[in-house]
Amino acid sequence: MHISYTSFQSGTKKSTIDPPRSLTLKINFYFISNNKDIRLWGRRSNLLKFKFKGYGKRAAVAVFRRARLSVEELLNSLRSVDGTDFQLLNLEAVAGKEHVYFAILNVLHAFKLKKNISKNLGMELLLYASAQRQIKTAIERVGAKEGRPVVLVAIGPDDKGVENFMVKASRFFEGKMENSGLEEWDKEKIKRLKEIFEISEEEMEALGEDPPFEAVKKLIIERMALLSVRGS
Repeated sequence: MHISYTSFQSGTKKSTIDPPRSLTLKINFYFISNNKDIRLWGRRSNLLKFKFKGYGKRAAVAVFRRARLSVEELLNSLRSVDGTDFQLLNLEAVAGKEHVYFAILNVLHAFKLKKNISKNLGMELLLYASAQRQIKTAIERVGAKEGRPVVLVAIGPDDKGVENFMVKASRFFEGKMENSGLEEWDKEKIKRLKEIFEISEEEMEALGEDPPFEAVKKLIIERMALLSVRGS
């Protein structure tokens, strides 16, 4: 298996990198809406379901607008729910469903090859979602923020386990879980993501995507792929 991607910096197209035993990602041609492994759990649950064939894992993703607890208290409470691996991300730093999907996929692949940076799936997810190897920087980039909407990701071996985790976790939040917030885009969010992930105008122009948020998504996915390459 290999990673196939194109890196754009200062308007210059770099060569494709194919490191051994890494994950196949054809970033410029992959559209998550056509992927059969990604489905909504059901009309009423508002959970986004990811199925990862070959890794024996399922994932559930939900957006919560407001927590009843501080971030530290929330993390401690979620750890007490059960043994499910999870992570909280700042919704404002998440570039749609693709961002979450590829972050999880890279994490599972890293653990499968024993190339993981951290010791657990939850922390590894934070690192890949931020495209950073340093935990402190990862938290600053994409970690949950006080009083702000969050994306809760749960990873486990079966559907029932991650679904039960989400149901139990929902009591720590106000309002209902949803997933539509993952695809809320405006100029401010695009600007914020470009700052967080240090995306230049030259990269945006070189990729030439319209609308601009598609370019932002692909460049963030590319940065996660680069993190995987460096860890090989």
